[in-house]
Amino acid sequence: MYKYNLRVNGEYLIENAALPKNATVTGTDMVRAGGGSSLEIVCAAKGPVTLTAGKEVSIRVLHGRDGENFAALPVSATVTIQSGNTNFNDGDIIARLTLPYDCLPLIKANLATTDTAAAGNFDLFLAYLPR
Repeated sequence: MYKYNLRVNGEYLIENAALPKNATVTGTDMVRAGGGSSLEIVCAAKGPVTLTAGKEVSIRVLHGRDGENFAALPVSATVTIQSGNTNFNDGDIIARLTLPYDCLPLIKANLATTDTAAAGNFDLFLAYLPR
């Protein structure tokens, strides 16, 4: 169970999108995630990805009840890319964020980088945490 992502097949917050270059991309898809704390959002490389050492990748989450109105959750994950870890292969994990227990049932997410030379595509999806 460890070292694997237990997830719903074909369910993405953002699928096969280009990494933003010193910008933010917000997913148009939403998923049902009520329950929080047993779920995490995973950013994985979709094919080869290159990021610059010292730059950051951030995941932010929006949550709501009705699918129309979303508010930012007060949690986020920011990863600083370390030298020697700038190249990612298909499926490699770039960043993770565990959802808080009190998130509302529907979530959307966005991904941001501070890297003007970010190259490659990524997926953002929910994974279940092993307990």
